Amino acid sequence: MKSIKIITVVIFSFTFISCGSEEYSTEYENWFGYYSRYKGQTNHAYYNGYTDAEDMEKKVAWCRQFVQDILQKQAGQCLFLTGDVGRGKTHLSAAIANAVLANGNTVLYRRASDLFDLIRQYRYEESRQLCSEMLEQLRSCDLLVIDDLGAERTTDFVIEQLVLILEDRNYQNKPWIINSNLDLNQIKEYYTARTSDRILERARVFKLVKEKSSRVEMASQRKRKGTLR
Repeated sequence: MKSIKIITVVIFSFTFISCGSEEYSTEYENWFGYYSRYKGQTNHAYYNGYTDAEDMEKKVAWCRQFVQDILQKQAGQCLFLTGDVGRGKTHLSAAIANAVLANGNTVLYRRASDLFDLIRQYRYEESRQLCSEMLEQLRSCDLLVIDDLGAERTTDFVIEQLVLILEDRNYQNKPWIINSNLDLNQIKEYYTARTSDRILERARVFKLVKEKSSRVEMASQRKRKGTLR
């Protein structure tokens, strides 16, 4: 099988994959996802509307440096984003992913539930070889983003795979981002102390705090403008 290379063209629920040419490989199309609605997200003036705008500005500045560290292959830390629903975790991680992608690096971005379902599918229903190659991509990409951890059904399989992914990337000094509505105490409760330990081993933990969900705020703005039906 030809070696595969992730390129930066992204659309809907999967990343386009090139086998060293313009050829498109449908064999891998469901492995990894990057959502088109987030393709244009940036972290410009991202701290507006947060409970502590000054603190949020510092977090965004750290994220900008995080991107530079990734581009220079010097990322010493990873990022765990926590907070209530609609507080901007996905927006911020997508802004980081876009900045890394824009410089020709590989980013794998997937919701936790989809990611673990795909690993299970390829391991037990499809090809062990494809599963092995998928796991290698998870280990070796320049940035891995796992979105909405905690929304999936937590099983022993999910916990095992999450720990293995974190251990592999931590060992190789490869950066990752995890977004979750759960805090680290809840991660420890639902995913075991081993998982929370692997997160704390490398991650900077940011809690995003806003009075209201960003989605609620945007809906209110559209309603005031008469565009919400």
